[in-house]
Formats: sequence, structure tokens, C-alpha cells
Amino acid sequence: MTHATTIIKCAIAAFAIASCAQAGQGDARQLELENKRLEDEVVKLRGHIDELRKEIVALNDERIASHDECEALREEMEKLVKENQRLTEALKAAMVNKKAKSGANDTKNAAKGKSARSKAMGKTEDRMKDMRLPSVRFKPPATLEDALYFFRRASIEFDDPDVPEERRGFNIVLLSATEDGNNPVIPTISATAISFWDALELVLSSVSYEFTVDESVIKVMPKGVKPRGYSPLSYAKGSPKESKSEKQARLEAYEIEKRMKKIVLPSISFKSPATLVDAVQFFIGASKDFDDPKLPKDKRGFNIAMRLDEDDMPAAMPFVATSEISYWNALALVCQAVGYKFEIKGSNILVLPSSMTTQQLVTRNYKVSESVLDKAIGTGKVDSLEEKTEKWLAWLQEKGIDWPIDMSSENSTLFYYRATNSLRITNTPGNLDAIERILKIKPAK
Repeated sequence: MTHATTIIKCAIAAFAIASCAQAGQGDARQLELENKRLEDEVVKLRGHIDELRKEIVALNDERIASHDECEALREEMEKLVKENQRLTEALKAAMVNKKAKSGANDTKNAAKGKSARSKAMGKTEDRMKDMRLPSVRFKPPATLEDALYFFRRASIEFDDPDVPEERRGFNIVLLSATEDGNNPVIPTISATAISFWDALELVLSSVSYEFTVDESVIKVMPKGVKPRGYSPLSYAKGSPKESKSEKQARLEAYEIEKRMKKIVLPSISFKSPATLVDAVQFFIGASKDFDDPKLPKDKRGFNIAMRLDEDDMPAAMPFVATSEISYWNALALVCQAVGYKFEIKGSNILVLPSSMTTQQLVTRNYKVSESVLDKAIGTGKVDSLEEKTEKWLAWLQEKGIDWPIDMSSENSTLFYYRATNSLRITNTPGNLDAIERILKIKPAK
């Protein structure tokens, strides 16, 4: 439109100039011809203007159509939002019903006398089976530790949104049962819309591993290998036979134990190539950062010493990831993952192989009745003395008795004397007390 208007103005101006020129010359014929030419130009220009107007109308129609399309898309989006809200409300209602049923089941379990530990395990298993993962894909060179790291992150991302954020996800520990710290490569695996439980089972079975749920901790280990549970030695109660000095040392250790249990770590995560030495350094720093703020800064934290195994090589850390866990339990998990344990000696925490102890080994003799003998190892006459001794050791190990080596490398031992049905056992005072409770016997005089 602007271009056409300019052309018309120029034509009018030219017409005026031409008129003046014609008047000055007095040539009427020339003026008539010029007017005719200008009239033709004006007609052409008006034709162009009409075409431009039609284009403008067409563009406007397109704009209106585009606007209508946008409105349709907006309405469709609003419908989708409303549908999403409806599904969200339905999901929440389903979760409420599920929790109500779960609460009813918990009540029934409580009525049956089930422990809080069993309930915790059940809740963790339920969450693992209810959690849906959109997809799970692995292929070489991804390893078992890589897969466990994925499952740890996925458990946080896809956990029940009603669970507090700091409580979401599962604690996963890889219990390395092989001396070479085996970390197998995962074969090609692809699955969609699968539960967390089934996905973990699928991936672990592909490399001959399995998992168990211990309270809120998922423990991963090779198939067919049952790792011995590890509970740190508590210093709350002492032996009836302890001396005054032993009692004093135990009470000092118990104060450290209480502080360790009171400290809560937001999270811990280890995987190779980190070693137990790296983990211990982390715990030393964390003890200062998260200790009771009421304590003077120079009094916060714990001293941790290490006693390595026979080859003096620090154990490689398998995958360990957990959150919102007490300092005491976190250190226990890390130690268990590499076949170590910890004890409190004086003002220090000593981390050492699980086969070793800082306690002094003592020897006690026991007379064993036929009923106890039959209950423990049977009374078969065909077993050799060596076989019966091995049966005693295995049976007591199943009951949670370990056979440590002391700091001077003296071994715990058990000897069975068939002629007198008696036992001669060398072990720590705590283990001997536990054996006496298990067998319901007292030392021979």
C-alpha cells in the first residue's frame, strides 16, 4: 500500500509539472496526450492496489486460521491437564487405600507378635515390588557396580512421592564374597515398564548374583554364598565375670558407642577403585563434621586406626550406597562389605579383619551331656573325632560364634574329647559366655 501511494503522488506531481510546461508552450495537443498517458498509469496503479488488498485479505484469513488452530491446541492441552489431574487424584486414592491395607496388615502382624525388624523388611520389599521403572538397559562394558549405581539412583527418582525426600531410595551394599573383588560385566539386557524388584533380580541373575533384604538394606552377593551377618560388638552390657578395670574400660567404650549411634550421616557412597583406607578417611572427617555441635571443636570426631589383613593390602571397596544412617551402622556396613569389623579400644576405634580380635583369648572346659551332644552334632558312632570337632565348630558358627585370632596371632580353638564328652574351648570371654547360653552349660571346675 505504501509503495502504491508513493507512485500515485509521483504521478500527480508529474502531471502538474507537465501541465505547467504545456501551458507555457501553449501546446494543447501535447497536454492531451500526456494526460492520457498519466490516466493509463493511474489505472495500472489501481490494479496493483487491488492485488495488494487481496493479498492482505488472504494473509489476514491465514492469521485467523492460525489463531483458530492455536485455540484448538490450547483446548486440547487443557483437556490433557484435566485428565492428568484426574489420574493423579486416582493414584493418590489408590495409594491411600494401599496404605490403609498395609496399616491393617501391620496391625495383624503386630497382633501376631512380629518384630519391628520384620515389618521394616516387609515394607522395603513392598516398595521394591510397587516401584515401576520405565526402562532398564545395560550392555557391555557396564559392570555390576555400574548397574547397582543405576538402581540406587532409580530408587530415589521413582520412589513413592509420599515418602519424605530424605527417606527415598534403597540402601544397596555389594558384599564381595570373592578374594579378587569380582565385578562382573553385565550382558545386554533391555526391559521396559518393570518393577524395581524384578529388574534387580533380572540383572543380578544374569551374572549369577542374588540379593536379600535386611531391614532397609539390599545386600547383593554371589548366588549360593550366604554371607555371615555382622553386628558390631555393643558395650552396653558386660560379662558378670569382668573386673573393675574391665568394667571401666567398657563404660568408656560405651560412651563412644552412644555418640556413634547418635550421629546421623546424610549419605555415604563408595565403589571401586576406592579402598577401605579411603572409606576410613571419610569416616574420620565425617565424625568431626557431624558430631554433637555442643562439644568443643577439638573434642569432636573419633580416632580410627586400622589393622590390615595378612598381606597388608587395603581391601577394595565394593559398591556401598546408603542415606540417613547412623555413624555406627554405616561403619558396620562398610566393614561387613569387605570382611572387616570394628572394635572400640580406649578412645580409639580399631578397624580390623573379622577373623581378628583385640580381646584376650581365654580357655574354658565344659562337660557336655548326651542331650546337648545330640542336639548339637548328633550321636552317630561312625564319625571320627576330627569329624565331630568339625561339626561342633560348624554348628556354633551357625549360631553366630566366630573364631577370631588375637593381636598376637593366637587362634581360637575347640577340642572335643569323645571319651569324656567334654569340650576345651579357647575364645574371647564374650564368645564363651554366648556359647554357655547356647548350650545352657557352665564351665567345669
